[in-house]
Amino acid sequence: MTTITDYTTIVPTEPPEELLPWMRRKGLLHSEAMIYEADYATEWDFPTEPPTATRRKCVRVSCSCCEAAFHAQYREGQTGCCGQRELFGFYHPETGRSEKNYGESTCPLCGTEVKVYHCGAVRDCGHTLEHHRPVTVHVVDGRPMIIQWEVCRRVEWINKHAVTTDKIYPHEAYVYTGKSTIKLVGYRWRMYNYSRVKTWEQRTKCTDGVACPKLRMDFDPEIFRGTFAENCKLDQYICRDDCCPVTYLRLFQRHPQIENLVVQHLDPLLNDLIRKNSRYQSSWRVGMPTMNLPEINWKERKPTKMLGLTKPEIQAVIQYQWGSAELEFYREAKSYGIRPEDVKLCMTYGTTACLNWLEQNRPLMKDLRYLEKQKKQTDLNHIRLLTLKYLADYLDMAGQLGDDLHDPSMRWPQHLIAAHDTASTRYTLRKNEIERAKFVRRYGELKKFCWASDELEIHPAHSQEEMIREGQLLHHCVARYAADHADGKTAIFFIRRSIDPETPFYTLELDEHNGTVRQNRGKCNCARTEEVTAFEKAWLKYVQRIVKIEKERQKHGTKIPKHLPYRAD
Repeated sequence: MTTITDYTTIVPTEPPEELLPWMRRKGLLHSEAMIYEADYATEWDFPTEPPTATRRKCVRVSCSCCEAAFHAQYREGQTGCCGQRELFGFYHPETGRSEKNYGESTCPLCGTEVKVYHCGAVRDCGHTLEHHRPVTVHVVDGRPMIIQWEVCRRVEWINKHAVTTDKIYPHEAYVYTGKSTIKLVGYRWRMYNYSRVKTWEQRTKCTDGVACPKLRMDFDPEIFRGTFAENCKLDQYICRDDCCPVTYLRLFQRHPQIENLVVQHLDPLLNDLIRKNSRYQSSWRVGMPTMNLPEINWKERKPTKMLGLTKPEIQAVIQYQWGSAELEFYREAKSYGIRPEDVKLCMTYGTTACLNWLEQNRPLMKDLRYLEKQKKQTDLNHIRLLTLKYLADYLDMAGQLGDDLHDPSMRWPQHLIAAHDTASTRYTLRKNEIERAKFVRRYGELKKFCWASDELEIHPAHSQEEMIREGQLLHHCVARYAADHADGKTAIFFIRRSIDPETPFYTLELDEHNGTVRQNRGKCNCARTEEVTAFEKAWLKYVQRIVKIEKERQKHGTKIPKHLPYRAD
C-alpha cells in the first residue's frame, strides 16, 4: 500500500525577509491613496478665505503617504441620465479640479500621486491598490520547492486616517521529491472565486497553476547542492520573462538532459514548446502545461540530436529566436530546399500556404522575393492583396488561358495586380463564351420539344441571360439551375402566351430521360392554373411520344428524324 507523505508542515508559510524590499526596488508596492469623508469646519480652515466663526459643510481628506489630513471644498454628487446618484466629491485645493470616488489625483501636501476613495468604499475591509504573485525558490530538508506568494498592498480607513499595509499570503507551492511533484495550495475555490485558508492544503494531482510568472525572485543556485536539481540550471532559465519554472523543474526530474537546451540558449524554443503542449481548464484559470513534449527526442542528450537538427541549424534557431511553429515548418520544408534563413520570410506568408506551394513544385522563395518587390512598388491600400493565394489565382488563370508561363515576363509580370486584373477579365470573357456555346448546343438538343397549343407555347432556355431575366421577372430561383441546364443535368423550359411570347409566364423543369415534369412554377413560385395544367399534360404526351420514338430508333440503329411537328395535331 502506497503511503502519501504530508508536506503541509514542511513548506514554509512565511516568505523570505528580502521579498518585500526586492519588490520595492523593482518599483512595486509604492501606491498610495487619499480617503475623504463629509465634515464641518470653520471658514478659517480654508487659507484662501478670510477667517470667520461660521461653520459650513466641507470634506476632510486623509493621505496615506504623508499621514496628514486637510479640508477641501464640498462638491455635490451629480445625477446621471438614468437617475443614478453618485457620491459627493471635493475640489482639489491647488488645481481646483473635481475629485470623486475611485479617481486619481495628487496630494496637495506631499505631491504624491494617489488614488481617491470615499470612506464608505474602504470602511469594511479596505481596498486593494496593488496585487502581485511573486515566485521564490527554496530547499527544505533536501527537497527543492517553488512557492508562489500573493502580495497585496491595501489601504484601510483606521481612526479616520488612510493607512496602507502590505500583506502576504501563501498561494501555491510545489515540492519536488524523487520523480514526483507535490502541489499544495493556500486557497479553496468558491464558484468563480477563491477564499484563503490559514494553512497549506495538499492536492492529489499536480497541475502547473503558476505557468509564466511575471515576478521571479533571484536565488543562489548553490542551495541546490546535494539535491537532484544540482545541475538543473534553473537560475539561468528563470531569467526569461516567458519561462515556466514549475514545469521546467518537473521535466528535469524525468529528463535531466533538458538543461543542455538551456545551456545552449535554446530556452525560447523550449518555452514555446511548453506553451504549445499546454492545456487550459477554462478562460479564467491559468494554464496547465503537460509533461509530454513530442517535438524533443528524450532518448538523446545532445541538443542537435534532441531536436533533429545540425549544428548550423541550431545556430539559426538561436539567432532567429525560433518558436515551435518555425521548427515544425522547417522540419517539413527542409526536404524542399528551404534554408533556415528563409523561414522568417515564409512565416509572414503562412506556413500552410507555403507548404502547399512547395507540394505543387513551385519555386517558393523566388515567388516570395517577387512578392516582396511588388509590395515596395504598390500603394498601402493594395499591399494586403499580394499573397501567395493572389499569385496562385493569377497563375491558374494564365495557365487556363494558354499563356506561356515558362516566359519570365509572363510568370513574374512587372505589375502583378494589373496583370491579375487583365487575366481575370480575359478569363471571364472566355468562360462566358464557353457557357454561351454550351447553351447553344443544349438548345439544339432540346428544340425537338418545342410545342404550341391552346394559345400557349413552350421552348427551352436560349441563354443564361434569359434564365436570369426569367427569375427576376417571376421572382423565383431558376437562375441557379443555369449551370445544370448547360451541362445536361436538367432541362429548363419557358411557357409563354402565344399573343405575348416575350413576357415570362411559367417556368418548367423537365426530366428529359423519363419524360416527366419535376416542377412547374409561375410568379413568386405560385402553383399551376387549370389552363397550364391542361397544357402541361398535353405537352407531356407529345414529349413522351418523342422519347419513345428516339429509344426505338436508337435501339434499331436508325437515324432520328431531324424534324418533328411543332404544333399539336
